[in-house]
Amino acid sequence: GEPGEGEAVLLLARGSSHSQCRKTAEYYAEAFREKGWRAECAYCRHGTGVQEAVSSIVGDGYGRIRVVPLFIGFDGASAEAA
Repeated sequence: GEPGEGEAVLLLARGSSHSQCRKTAEYYAEAFREKGWRAECAYCRHGTGVQEAVSSIVGDGYGRIRVVPLFIGFDGASAEAA
């Protein structure tokens, strides 16, 4: 759907040293942007942290943030180690 006034979305992923994780998260963020959302990605590891992403959103004047967890699976280092 469309965002409400002052509403943004934060896509939260674990993060990975594998570039495909970031590419996948950005793919979904761009899909939100195409629908009019202010969208940022944040990662628990290997990338933009939650605090930095939230500060960017709030700094742009958004007061409400919807958090969307992303569970990205692929044959990366963590999958190989498991």
